[in-house]
Amino acid sequence: METKSKKIISFSIFSTLIASVLHAYLTYKYYGLKYGFSTSNLCNINDKFNCDVTSTSSYAELFGVPIALLGVLTNLVIFILSLNLFINSQDSKRPFRYGYYLSIFTFLVSLIMGSISTFVLKVFCPFCIGTYFLSLTNLVAYFLVIKNDASGLFFQDISYLFNKNKASLGLFLSIPLLGFYIHWNIEKRFVGERLDLFIAESLSLWEKRPVVDFDKNKGLIAGNETTKFEIVEFADYLCPHCKTALTPLKTFIASHSDARLVFKPYPLDGICNPGIDSQNKGNGVRCRLAAASYCAQKEFSAGWEYHEYIFENQEKLHYVNTAEEADKILCELKPENCEKLKSCMQLEDTENWVKSAAQEGVKGGISGTPSIFVNGKKLEGGANLMILKALYSQIK
Repeated sequence: METKSKKIISFSIFSTLIASVLHAYLTYKYYGLKYGFSTSNLCNINDKFNCDVTSTSSYAELFGVPIALLGVLTNLVIFILSLNLFINSQDSKRPFRYGYYLSIFTFLVSLIMGSISTFVLKVFCPFCIGTYFLSLTNLVAYFLVIKNDASGLFFQDISYLFNKNKASLGLFLSIPLLGFYIHWNIEKRFVGERLDLFIAESLSLWEKRPVVDFDKNKGLIAGNETTKFEIVEFADYLCPHCKTALTPLKTFIASHSDARLVFKPYPLDGICNPGIDSQNKGNGVRCRLAAASYCAQKEFSAGWEYHEYIFENQEKLHYVNTAEEADKILCELKPENCEKLKSCMQLEDTENWVKSAAQEGVKGGISGTPSIFVNGKKLEGGANLMILKALYSQIK
């Protein structure tokens, strides 16, 4: 084999490995969002470039199996076929042609998924874009090595595959078979009968709960105002479980254009929360953080930005003992707005707003955070994406 061809094949081997890693991360992201365990935000840049939305859309799976998982297995098969030609350069090029056919299929799937992302979801997944690019470069690499060798041989190669080349046939069949097997094992681990029962019980309890009439315009609001599926969340900014709830709730709203989310602060501090025993007064930091998101929205329409920033810096804020120390961290996000933000947080009107928002939580009978209500009824496990999707399907 020519040195140039070996270099191209080496590139193909490298690109399929990188693509496998990207697909593996997206697979982890898919299951993390689906089953509620924490995942990194490495792939999320902003609302337009966001892997969470694409990972939880109905287009992210095929017959229940995440496409990202099938992508891992497909690229590993291409990797094996390329490696075989690189090591055994004197052998038949037929296995490499199989890799070429598979790379064409992979590129076509990339075109379809990219079109769905662009024209249907209107959200772009940076890591997905990376896999699309790698599928194109890998196809070009294969073409440069094979050139005219594959011309007119497709049907002959397929016939040979089923009649004589059982090893390559096994590799191809391993993609869907292993995909279903791995998915089944993950489902068995995270779902099983217990989670199915939990979802059913959660929806059953929701049906029986009384409707609480919350102020729909008080709080941070995202989504469709005329929705039939309205989520109201009560949360404390220093509550770890509330931080965990951030991603599934945000993802659900982003992937369901006809849903709405209203966030209402419920600081676990008797200073600003009438639902907390007055003897359990804290240091005022939780109240300050609730005031910060309210003021950021009121003064410069950046409430959600501060909302996410506060949760991202939750660990750092846990070690803060005064409102003034909290202000220093809050001002790091937008130093130019610092004085205006602090002035707003010190107003009596702001203090009263935080107390009134917390009072709504008291009216709803909440006993901890986060507490999720859908259409005025409390939903147990409402921060779980599967439960939200199940209830959404039931209501719609």
